[in-house]
Amino acid sequence: MTTAGDKRNKSGGTGAESVAARTAVSLEYDGINAPRVTASGEAELADQILQIASDHDVPIYRDESLAKVLAKLELQDEIPASLYVAIAEILAFTYQLQDLLWIEET
Repeated sequence: MTTAGDKRNKSGGTGAESVAARTAVSLEYDGINAPRVTASGEAELADQILQIASDHDVPIYRDESLAKVLAKLELQDEIPASLYVAIAEILAFTYQLQDLLWIEET
C-alpha cells in the first residue's frame, strides 16, 4: 500500500497547477508484525514511488496528513501503535477492493 499526499493550488486563470507539496510513503504488511515503511519521499521521489506502485497495481491511498506523519519515520520502521487503527482500516479496505477486482476478473 502506498499513502500519498498531493496538495495542488490552481494558479491565476490559466488552469495550470503548481504543486505545493507532494509526499509518498510505501508500507508493507507481512500479516505478523506491524506494517513498516519501505519507501518514502517528496517531490520527484514521491512521483517515482507512486509510478512504481501504479505499475505494480499497488493500491494508493491519498491522505496528505497521514503521508506527512508516516514520512517522519525511518525506512524499515514499523508504524507506531497510535496509527494501528487508521492503517488497519485502510488495509482492510484495500483487501476488499482486491477481492472485488478478482471476482470481476473471473
